[in-house]
Amino acid sequence: MKRIFNASFGKYFLRMLLWGMLFLPSFVIGQQFDARQIWTGMSVKMDLNKKWSTRIEGQYRHENITRDYRYFGEVGIKRELSKRWDMEVAYRHTVRPDADPRKRLMLDFSYGNKKKRDLDIGMRFRLQNSMTSFSGKHTTLARAKLQLGYNVSKLVDPYVSGEVFFKIISNNEYRGWRTTAGLEWRISKRMDLKTFARIDTELNVKDPSKNLVYGCMLSYSPKFKKKD
Repeated sequence: MKRIFNASFGKYFLRMLLWGMLFLPSFVIGQQFDARQIWTGMSVKMDLNKKWSTRIEGQYRHENITRDYRYFGEVGIKRELSKRWDMEVAYRHTVRPDADPRKRLMLDFSYGNKKKRDLDIGMRFRLQNSMTSFSGKHTTLARAKLQLGYNVSKLVDPYVSGEVFFKIISNNEYRGWRTTAGLEWRISKRMDLKTFARIDTELNVKDPSKNLVYGCMLSYSPKFKKKD
């Protein structure tokens, strides 16, 4: 495969990415956070054919280690539009203590390389509508995410990402920003593990919060044998 970026650029990018992840803990320690959260989860992705695939995911999110938890189940179906573009429609149901359950519909358009390269650039544009089950309150957001990763080895790859949240329909304004640094581990041909640290910041709300998130996400892609 022809490489777009030469070796010297790759080494420079990798050095900057690793230094950034090395100094992330000191950057985090110097800030004040409203909550520290732990996100854990697992997803199962299955190919239906060459163009269509489906995904089932569950996550458990715990705030401040000992209280304020929530968990959700999510299901999505994806269609490959081209060599680099995908579209996915997904539904999420979230359960929270002492609060109404929340439902969410999402439409994603994703861009990225199907095959690994030295430098991976990925983008995701999401339109989502959330509704609380009992009150019926709706919130519609547009989200844009950019991710950069570097193919270090067969075992692990580092990545960084940024995502912006923008509220639409009722009023047009920025509502949040996420910054993430993490590692993607290849456990086997069909199983990956992502570990990350994330700063999640709210904007333009009555009582904005800044949270620190530690995450661990496992993904599995089973292969079913075709019947003779």
